Amino acid sequence: MSRAVIYERFGGPEVLELRDIPEPHAGPRDIRIRVAAVGLNPMDPAFAAMPELAARFNITLPSGFGYDFAGSVDEVGQDASEFTTGDRVYGGVMERAAADFVVIKTDASEAIFHTPEGLSDEVASTLYIAGATASAGSRASPRATRSRRSVLTSVARAAHTCFRRRAPHRDSSLPGAVEVRPGDQVAGRSYAARRPWTSRAPGASASLGKRPPVERSTPRSIS
Repeated sequence: MSRAVIYERFGGPEVLELRDIPEPHAGPRDIRIRVAAVGLNPMDPAFAAMPELAARFNITLPSGFGYDFAGSVDEVGQDASEFTTGDRVYGGVMERAAADFVVIKTDASEAIFHTPEGLSDEVASTLYIAGATASAGSRASPRATRSRRSVLTSVARAAHTCFRRRAPHRDSSLPGAVEVRPGDQVAGRSYAARRPWTSRAPGASASLGKRPPVERSTPRSIS
C-alpha cells in the first residue's frame, strides 16, 4: 500500500484526507517517482473548493490533490526512455501529486524534467507552474523580456508555498508545510514574494484573497 491525499467532496482543507491506496507501478512507457516534495499553487485549493472550476479542468470526485512535485525515479518501464532509476526529477500531474508515488508517461504528453544540479527537492517542486507562468509572461510582454523583474516576481509569487513530505510521526499525519517568505534565498536569490492565497484558522476554508503588503525581512536560506 501507499498513501495519497484524496478528497471526496468540495470544500476547504477539512475535506482533504490522507488515504491508504494500492501502490501504483510503472507501465511499459511510464516511470514511477517516489515523491519527496509537492508544490502548492493557488489553483490547488481552488479546485478543491469550487466544483465549477474543477469541472472546467475535467476534475471529478474523488480526486487527488496537488500539481507540482519533485522526487526520484524508482521504477522505469521497459519502453521508457531518457530516465533511469535514481534520476532526480520534477514536473506536474493534474491533481495527483500529493502522494507517496506518482506514475507518469515519458512520451511528452505529461510534464517531467530532470532536476538541475544543486537544487533541493523543495525548490524543484515549485518550478513547473511558476516557470511556465514566467515563460508565458515573458513571451507575451516585450517589457517582461527586457526586464527580469516581472519574470522573477511571477516565479516568486507562484513559488511562495510548498508542501514538503516528512517522515510521519503518526499514521494520520499530513505532509508538513514549508513557506517561502519575503526575503528567502531561493536558488541563490532573494525574492520579495507575496503570499498568493490565504487560509484561516485550522479547519477553516482556504480562500483566494487580497495579497498583504510585502514585509521586509532579513534574507535566509531555506535549504
